[in-house]
Amino acid sequence: LTAKVNPPNGTGSVAFSANGSALGSANVAGGVATINWVPASTGNFTLKAVYSGGGGVAGATATNSVTVTQPLKADVISLNPAGAAGPWPVGSTQGLANGANVQFGVSSASGLPVTLSVVGPCSMSGNTLNVNGVGGPCTLTASTPGGNGYAPTNQTYQVVTGVGTQSAAVNPAASGLYRVGAKLLLAPTTAKTNLGQSINWSVTSGGKSCKIKRTGGNVKVNLVKKGSCQVTGSAPAVPGQWAAFTTGRTYTVR
Repeated sequence: LTAKVNPPNGTGSVAFSANGSALGSANVAGGVATINWVPASTGNFTLKAVYSGGGGVAGATATNSVTVTQPLKADVISLNPAGAAGPWPVGSTQGLANGANVQFGVSSASGLPVTLSVVGPCSMSGNTLNVNGVGGPCTLTASTPGGNGYAPTNQTYQVVTGVGTQSAAVNPAASGLYRVGAKLLLAPTTAKTNLGQSINWSVTSGGKSCKIKRTGGNVKVNLVKKGSCQVTGSAPAVPGQWAAFTTGRTYTVR
């Protein structure tokens, strides 16, 4: 509590009270007298400051009213990634690969709406976190606006981003035993990875038994001689951002 004396050259002291109960007094210095008050209960209080006068300044009295309420509670926000065993701990650091998408279920102890925001090489689509590159970390913030007896609350999480995994919707013929003359489908010639990179198919061993052919819009492997071969589909890495894509099959020709 602060009482100001005008003119500020006054001396003396100020006695403070609340609803008639003395709170303490303080000497005037530089035209100001201050004490600390910690209310023992909630409710309406009439505060009074009585200046003793001094230094050629007459005494005076001032009053004010204040309502003391319960302190606002800190909200607790729960951030639950889909498919995870439990929520992310507040302030935790999580690792996610480039290209990852994590959908969160969010709730708060207050029942107030939760807003998610992020800075760094990530973005938010509703409650889904998208990792858009490597070079983080990303800082994810979950917020509630305050209300219902709760204070506005911010909880933060760090996301360390890592090299992503390229993928492709291809399903080459299964590894196994086949007869000479079989022509096995590997993928359409237009198949690409999730980065839009073309897939290169090659026979990496056993080239006398298997031959790659591109025909009719498809990539196939022709089994031309008894033996075995390994066939690999690959796309190059994007340094520092995406790992190389690779998939392989082993065929035995009889």
